[in-house]
Amino acid sequence: MKNEATPRDATGPEKTAKGAPGGAMEVEEGIYKIYTNLNNTSVVDMAVSGSDQRVHRVKLYHDNSSLESTWGVLRKPGGYYLLINQREKDLAAGEMKDNSVGASPITGNPAQLWMFKSAGPDLYYLENKYDGKVMDVEGSHMEDNSSIIDYRHVGSRNQKFKLLKIDGPK
Repeated sequence: MKNEATPRDATGPEKTAKGAPGGAMEVEEGIYKIYTNLNNTSVVDMAVSGSDQRVHRVKLYHDNSSLESTWGVLRKPGGYYLLINQREKDLAAGEMKDNSVGASPITGNPAQLWMFKSAGPDLYYLENKYDGKVMDVEGSHMEDNSSIIDYRHVGSRNQKFKLLKIDGPK
C-alpha cells in the first residue's frame, strides 16, 4: 500500500522557487467555490475519506452542491489566506511532502497559506507560501478526481482559477 502524503512541516526551504508574477490580490473573506480555468465547470474538491492522520486528497470534481466542494477563505497576516474546507471546518488545503495538495488539520504553517495573484480578468494563481509554487490541475486533466498539485509557475490554464462567492463573511 502506498504511503499517504503528509503535510509539510512548519519551516520552509531557505530559498523559495520563483512564484507567480505580480503582487497579492485581496479577496473578500467568505465561502467560495474554486473553479479551474480549464473548463469552468469543475471545482477544487476534497475527498470525503482521508488517512489516519486526517489528510484528505484535494482533487478536481464536477460542480455540485456538496460541502467538500466549498472552501472558506480566511485572511491571515502578510496577504495570505487559509482555504478551509466546509465539510470538515478544521481542515485546510496545503502542500503535502509529495507536492500534492491535501486538506489536513489546521496548523497555520506556511504550507497551508495561499496568496491570490492576478492571472487575468477574474482569474487567480493560488501561490503557496512554503515554496512559491502554485496550485495546478496535474496534466491539465479535466476528469473527476484529477489530482491538484503544487507546481512551479508556468502560466498555463491549469494553474488559473476562478472564485465564485456563495456565502458572506466566514
